[in-house]
Parts: sequence; C-alpha cells; structure tokens
Amino acid sequence: MKENYSNQFPIRADVRESVNQVICRAAQENGYEVVEIKYFKEYKHPSLTVFVWKKGGIEIDDLETVHNAISSELDMYESDFPDQYTLNISSPGLDREIVDEDDYRRNLDEVIEIYYQDGEKKCKTHGTLKDYAGDVVTIVTKNNKEEKINKNKINKVLPYIEF
Repeated sequence: MKENYSNQFPIRADVRESVNQVICRAAQENGYEVVEIKYFKEYKHPSLTVFVWKKGGIEIDDLETVHNAISSELDMYESDFPDQYTLNISSPGLDREIVDEDDYRRNLDEVIEIYYQDGEKKCKTHGTLKDYAGDVVTIVTKNNKEEKINKNKINKVLPYIEF
C-alpha cells in the first residue's frame, strides 16, 4: 500500500498510521486490497481518498461497501480529524501506471503495454504479463511469442486498453 500525505490535511503522524491500518483491515475484511491512500486538500477542504482493488475489477457497489466499512471505522478517530473532511473511495483506474511489485502482482495474467528503450530506439509492445521476477518482465504476445524485457530498460508500463 502506498501513502501520499500532504501537510494540508491536519492529522498527527501517529493517528495517520493507525488510520491507515484501520482502512486496510476494513477493506481486507470485505475482500478488497488497498492500493493507495491519499491525504490532501481539495477545494479548500481536507480530503481522504482510498484506492481499492479486487480481482475482476471494481464496480459502484464495491465502492459503497468499502466506503461504509471504512467510514464506520473512522468514527473512532473523529476527534483527531478535521471538522469537515471528505472520504472518497475509488478504483485505481484503468490507466493507472504499473510501477511496483504489488502493481505487477495485481496485473499478472492481464494484458499490459510496455514502453522501453532498446539502445537508442524507443519501443512499445504489449502482451499478457506472465512473470515479473528479478530484473525481467515476461509477456506473451498475441502471436504466442514470449518477450523478456529488462526492467532497467522500461520507461513505463500500463494496463493495455483496447477499444
């Protein structure tokens, strides 16, 4: 789980750490994984946004389930939170960049798009993610060809969206 904290969200570090644990536990108990928690200020008000994931994707009912579970748990921290804050629950989004081991794990057996450098040449490929161990990402293209790309040559990895 990644955390993004802005000092504009007035909450003590120890409380924030406890809140993060409560959020992750509440989401997990309902079958979801927390991808990221963001504390920031939006439209002059503190905002807490939790990005959740589950295999097969997130639907509106999932967001409501997680919101209700987390909201009731956060009530115990009412005195430590700003008077008015907004709790948002969201999916990571179809176009969220794949950047760490957890992102690769969540996208295993999914089609991804890789932008990489081959010497001086910029390249782009896509295929089903089969492995991401060590320094190499392995995909299988639609021609059933296995491609191995060294992670230090990769500029960006995204879920492949076909329209």
